[in-house]
Amino acid sequence: MQSTWTLNNIPLPSPTRVQTLVHHFSNLLILRLRSIMLDDDVMLALSQPDRRPLQCLSILVTYTREEKITSIKTVSAEAWKRLKKFSPDIKIDFTIMTQVPYIELAALLKPEIPLTAICFMRHSRCTDSTISSLTNKYRCTLKKFIDYTDSTGCDSYVLSMAEECEQLDYLVYNGSLKQTTVMSLAQVKGKQWLRFGVNIDNVITAVPQRSNDNEDDDDDIILKMTNGGHYSTPIMRYCESEEDNMQSVRLLTENLKQYLGYRWQPFTQKLFS
Repeated sequence: MQSTWTLNNIPLPSPTRVQTLVHHFSNLLILRLRSIMLDDDVMLALSQPDRRPLQCLSILVTYTREEKITSIKTVSAEAWKRLKKFSPDIKIDFTIMTQVPYIELAALLKPEIPLTAICFMRHSRCTDSTISSLTNKYRCTLKKFIDYTDSTGCDSYVLSMAEECEQLDYLVYNGSLKQTTVMSLAQVKGKQWLRFGVNIDNVITAVPQRSNDNEDDDDDIILKMTNGGHYSTPIMRYCESEEDNMQSVRLLTENLKQYLGYRWQPFTQKLFS
C-alpha cells in the first residue's frame, strides 16, 4: 500500500527554482507542488502567453508551528485571478496533510481560487467552520470533497455543502453522521453522485442507552483497535446490539440504493486500522 505520510522538513525546490522549471517546460499541463513551493512569481510564470494553459494544479499542504510551511498564503488574489483567466478550464485541488489553524487555512484558501477538489487527510482537521467556509467560497466550482478526519457535529454543514455546491458529485466522509443525514445527502444529488462514501461505523442509527447515573456522559467513547491504537466512536452506535446493527446497515443500504441507483458499499473503521 502506498504510504500517506509525508515529511515536513523534506528538502524542496524554492519558488525561484520552480519558476525556472516552469519557464523551461512551456508545454506543461499538470503540476503538483507542496504549498511552500508557490509564490506570485511562479503563478505569473504559469500565466505567460508563450506557454500552454495549465490543466491541473495539485497542492499538498503541511504545517508545523516551527517551520510555518504554509507559504502559499503569500500568493495574492490577483495572481489567482490571472491564472484563472489564462487557464479558464484549470482544475485545482488541495490535499491538507496536517492540522492547520483556521486563520492560516482561511488565508491559504482564497475565494479567488477556482477550487475543484479538497481532501483532508486522517491527521488534519476539518471543522464545521471549515466546511461552511468552503461552501461559501466555492459553491460554483467544488466538485470533490473528501474528509478522512474524525469530525463530529457537522451534519447540517455537510448537508448544506451538498445542497449549495452545484458541481459537487464526489463525497467521502469519515466523520460521524446521523442516519437521517446520510439519507438526505444521498437524496440531494441522487444518481448524480459519482462517489458517495461514509464510514458505516460512524453512522448514528439508534438512541443512546444511558443510565440515570451517567446522564452527563460524553457522546463519544474510546475503543481500542486491533493494532493497539484507539479511536472514538459515537456511543449511539456502540450501544446497539449486533443484530440491530446489521439490520440498520441492511436497511440503510437498501434505502440508499433507491436514491443512488446502485448497490451502496460503505467503508468501515478498518480502513484506518
